[in-house]
Amino acid sequence: MKTIQFTTSQFVPIEYELASPAIRVLASLLDLFFLVIYFALASYFMASNAFDFDTDSFTVFSVFLIRLPWFLYSPVMEYLTNGRSLGKLILGIRVVKSNGESAGLREYFTRWIFRVVDIWIGGFGFLAVIVAS
Repeated sequence: MKTIQFTTSQFVPIEYELASPAIRVLASLLDLFFLVIYFALASYFMASNAFDFDTDSFTVFSVFLIRLPWFLYSPVMEYLTNGRSLGKLILGIRVVKSNGESAGLREYFTRWIFRVVDIWIGGFGFLAVIVAS
């Protein structure tokens, strides 16, 4: 496995093992799996007859219950769990800065913005796998 080494401000060398592209892809697929399960449960909840939705309240519930969590899952989850989504947590990896420090909201947001380029423009992550390799 590839590693990255950096020196702390107290001149202590620390070495991190980098996650392989296969592990990163697997973590993304696990996240997608969990999101699909959430989407199915939320859709079932919306379609159930437990609530009598009119058109406007259905749209509002749809946005807040289905679309917004799907859209903001990655940056919010990584921010709240210190660089780990559910897939990363299961596989034991996390997002850190290049110097080994914990990433902040700015780094998570930047990753989230570039995910659009990576996934939708870069061929569903194919570009990321090539770059990471």
